[in-house]
Amino acid sequence: SKPSLVFLDTNCNNQILRPGDVLQCTVYWKNVSSKNLNDVLLRVGFPQELTFEQATAGNFSPVDNAVVVQIGNLFPQQEGSMTFTTRVKMDAELGKIIVIASNLVYSYTGDNGALNQEEVFSYSDHTIDSNGGSIAGAAIFSGGFLPNSLAGWLLLLLIILLILLAVRMVFNNA
Repeated sequence: SKPSLVFLDTNCNNQILRPGDVLQCTVYWKNVSSKNLNDVLLRVGFPQELTFEQATAGNFSPVDNAVVVQIGNLFPQQEGSMTFTTRVKMDAELGKIIVIASNLVYSYTGDNGALNQEEVFSYSDHTIDSNGGSIAGAAIFSGGFLPNSLAGWLLLLLIILLILLAVRMVFNNA
C-alpha cells in the first residue's frame, strides 16, 4: 500500500507476436528514494512459448526459463537497464496471451534502524497472433464472416456463384 522505493518497467518491441518472431525487451529500474538499497536482485521470467537468445546482463537459467541479474547496491536516484532477446517458438499456441514478468527485490535500513526487504513487479503482456497465416481464408476474412476488402468480397461472391452453379447442375441432372 505504500509507494515503492524503486521504479521498474518492462518494455518490449511488439504487442502482437507470431511464431518465429524475435522479441526484444528492455527492463529499466531506478531508485526513486533517498535510501541506499542493498542486495538488489532482478529476475525476468519468460513463458514456455519463448526461447531465450541473449541478454546484456545477468545469467540465464534454463530450468526457470529466467534471467537473473545481481545488481548489488542501488544508491538514491541511481538507475540501470538490461536488454534481452527471445524468439517465439514455432509451435506456440495461437491466440494465447503470454506475460514476461520482471521482479526486483532489495533490502534497506528503515528509519527505525530495522532491516526491511521489499519487492517490486513489472510485466509486459503479448498476444500470439491467431491470424498467423496458417489458413488463407482467415487472413482474407480477418477472422470474421464478412470480408473487409475488395478481394474478400470478390472471393465471397465467387463462392456464392459456385454454390449456385452446383445447385443448378444438381437440379438439371435430376
